[in-house]
Amino acid sequence: MSILRLLIPLALLTCCSAGDAPVVAQTTPAMAPPGAQDTTVKQPIVFYLAHGDKNACGPGCSDWIAAEGEIVPGNGNQLQRLLVRLNGIPLPIFFNSPGGNVMTSIALGRLIRARQFAVSIGRTLPLDCNFGATGETSCEAKISAGQPIKAELDPDAAMCNSACVYAFAGGTVRLIPPGVALGIHDMGLEREHPNWPAQYFDAVERRVKVSLHEYMHSMGIDDQLLSEAFAIPNTSLKRLSRDEAARFGLDRREFGESAWHFLDKPSPTIRKVFFVRIHSEPRRYVDGLVKLSCGKGLGAKYVLTFARDLLPGDPSVLSVEVPVSIRVSDKQFSLSGNQDPKFYRRSTQLAPSVLDGIADVPAIVLPGIDFGGENGPADDVTLTMNGFSTAYAELRKACA
Repeated sequence: MSILRLLIPLALLTCCSAGDAPVVAQTTPAMAPPGAQDTTVKQPIVFYLAHGDKNACGPGCSDWIAAEGEIVPGNGNQLQRLLVRLNGIPLPIFFNSPGGNVMTSIALGRLIRARQFAVSIGRTLPLDCNFGATGETSCEAKISAGQPIKAELDPDAAMCNSACVYAFAGGTVRLIPPGVALGIHDMGLEREHPNWPAQYFDAVERRVKVSLHEYMHSMGIDDQLLSEAFAIPNTSLKRLSRDEAARFGLDRREFGESAWHFLDKPSPTIRKVFFVRIHSEPRRYVDGLVKLSCGKGLGAKYVLTFARDLLPGDPSVLSVEVPVSIRVSDKQFSLSGNQDPKFYRRSTQLAPSVLDGIADVPAIVLPGIDFGGENGPADDVTLTMNGFSTAYAELRKACA
């Protein structure tokens, strides 16, 4: 685990009155997300216009506002300048931030709500910029000028923790992607003057927490979110489950899915992740994935795998596993059980010829009964093939 404990100096931000000491939220003191180490997230946040391929940021979306780094005072002005250059174009904002200054996050959230922007979580990877050791990039001049940067979104390495959650709350539409969990904890005071009485700092903290409660309530977020955040020491971190994010009002969608994308480590694979709210009692969210990988020692074959969270009614890993049949367009595949104490997992081997033409099919259908459904096909889970063609082409080269 890499530990980040980046406190903003006390003198950076005044709140409430000129004599008040400022309050900050610590950035994430927790492990970085899976994937390559993101050194840029430790730098002050930068907002810039990103442009990607078709559907790069979702169906029909190829342009977005990247928000990369730690939230520090002055970020609101930076975002405001970019929005002026966009001249009212309503682009989604994708955060990748360990947190930062609480009051600045509130200001960002209010600005985002006033402009009625959608927000999501995603790490933006510029494709034609070279990053230096301290995080500077060769595209800084283009970013400062508000010019679009060719980029892509990394679905496997993104975070929105601590004060970032408060900025995220400002979105008119809030989308937490499958596989991403927001992180919360209590705020921290940087006590520049240790000889000042503790009552002074306590009073400042109470005042800022009142402001934060008022702000989150105005954004439609349940008060219980802050109650749970304040109960977590700011040297630790609690990751919100999908059920908690929905209960607090951060993202109440009943279904969400990623596009297909290629991963080269630990072995060449293409996959898509998704979540679905199942309707059996108790109602809850289930995370799942479908992936296609190179077969090890299987000649020219591939391995197709479907996996999801365990449910109470799932058979024991020691019992006889019942195969699962999934449909890809007009092709039916029977997946056999794998013993796994943590996940419900089924897989099968496929010859490459079976996959011919699969890139153009509209959907994958997973049987609803496998998610506790009792209404037959009405409970089936349907996944799109968005991004499959490009990802599969990369997989074929890697497997070869």
